[in-house]
Amino acid sequence: MWQCGEIASSDLHEWEVFADYEGLGKCGIYLQLSGSPNGPDGLALDEEGNLVVVVAGFGTAWLFSRMGEPLYRIQSCAGMSTTGAAYGGPDGRTLLITEAEQGVILKAQLPVAGKPMYAQL
Repeated sequence: MWQCGEIASSDLHEWEVFADYEGLGKCGIYLQLSGSPNGPDGLALDEEGNLVVVVAGFGTAWLFSRMGEPLYRIQSCAGMSTTGAAYGGPDGRTLLITEAEQGVILKAQLPVAGKPMYAQL
């Protein structure tokens, strides 16, 4: 059994998932974030395997490549309490970001469509 990190950490971890859900393999740090009092919150994947990470308390959503390279930084035009992320819109390229301080949903157009969430399959 692997124990990978703490809840209060600003790290994002990755696990090897075995075929047919037969368990987990090695664990490692995918990203180390800084600059936020609360750390990462919402996550979303796009069709190319890039990862959106919404950083709570920092008013920011980052888009990272599969290799962990920052591709985009999306700053909130509302408050600093960005919390969740999901892709939507007619072509799936609209990133929706919740912002709790102002109670709004922010939109950003991205070049790659998001992957469907498990509940949408």
